[in-house]
Amino acid sequence: LLAWAELPKLIKVCDDGEEWPPYAYHERVEGKKSQNIVGYSVDLLKEIVAAKDIQISVELIPWSKCLNDLHEGKYDMTLNAGFNSERNHSYLMSRAFYTVTPVYFFDNSKKPPLLESVTDLKKYKLCGVKGYNYRAGFMLDKNSIDLTSTSIMQAFQGIKSGKCDLVPERLEPVVGYKIIKIYDYEADGISYRVIPRMEPVTFHMMVSKKISYSKELFEMINQGIKDLEHSEKNNALLKKYSIINSHN
Repeated sequence: LLAWAELPKLIKVCDDGEEWPPYAYHERVEGKKSQNIVGYSVDLLKEIVAAKDIQISVELIPWSKCLNDLHEGKYDMTLNAGFNSERNHSYLMSRAFYTVTPVYFFDNSKKPPLLESVTDLKKYKLCGVKGYNYRAGFMLDKNSIDLTSTSIMQAFQGIKSGKCDLVPERLEPVVGYKIIKIYDYEADGISYRVIPRMEPVTFHMMVSKKISYSKELFEMINQGIKDLEHSEKNNALLKKYSIINSHN
């Protein structure tokens, strides 16, 4: 009880300004983007902190800035992060609470590349998004992929322009972009294939180490994820956001 007393009444959260549907994105009202941030991860965190009478504020800002600000303690946490050793060292990473499917996107006007394993990605020119983690699921370091794009949509334009052959990415958010009408990859002549013999990639919440209540916040989130994992509340959230591929 003394540990929980150290937590503030408002937890400051940042996440990717390019949006990460169906996990964290601007709600659309009559087709127009509102300032209200919704999504599975947002609602799950609200459920976790509600038991402690805590509120959250969520801002969607450039992803690299979110990570930097989190590292400096300007925000308390972020909602959606793939695991890698660097992040695990720099932040407190929660237990996994959902998974995404690693795939590769390509121009469907060209002969589709056939990958036998994830290591075959390195045979091609690859485009990705600055600040995104391509070690988890794709086993790519920064020297193996062009990370000059600031959004998934811009990375896809690299496919169309011939700058790159493939974009390795997580399937669910890209489908989410199509559903909420941010970007329709199929209308842009882009297709995808699942990387053979790949396990789904786990996603986690991350807490800043620079805040005085980092341990308490981290413990509350981890316990909350564990408690909600197989609950009716969690099942209702998964159904609400049409998520099938969830961590359990």
